[in-house]
Amino acid sequence: MLHNQLESILRVLEACWSKETSSNYTPDLPSRGQGAVTALFLQDLLGGELLRTRVDQEWHYYNRIDGDRVDCTATQYTERVVYADERCPRTELEALVKPEESMALRREFFHRWLETNSNGVSS
Repeated sequence: MLHNQLESILRVLEACWSKETSSNYTPDLPSRGQGAVTALFLQDLLGGELLRTRVDQEWHYYNRIDGDRVDCTATQYTERVVYADERCPRTELEALVKPEESMALRREFFHRWLETNSNGVSS
C-alpha cells in the first residue's frame, strides 16, 4: 500500500467519526471508542491483521497492513501506547461493534472519499 494513499484514507476516516460510529464519541476527542469499528473497516478495505493491546485495563484495537502497524485511534490516550501487537479474532471485534455503527462509518467514508477524490469529474 502506498503511504500517501493510506494517509489519505486515514484523514477521511478521522473526519467520519461521530456518535453514529461509536457511543463513546466526543467532539473534543473524536478517536475515543472508535478503535474496533475502525479496525474492522480498515481490514475490510485493505486486508491485513487485527491486533489488540491492553491500555488502561481495556483492549485497544488496531491493524497491521503490509507489515506495518496502523493505529488510527491512539490519540485517544494521554500516555504513549506500548504495543503488544496481539493478534485478535475478528469475531471479538464484531461482537463489540453494533451493525449500525459499522454501516454509519462505511456510508460516511465512501461519501467523503468520493467527494474528496472526484476531482470535478462528472459522468
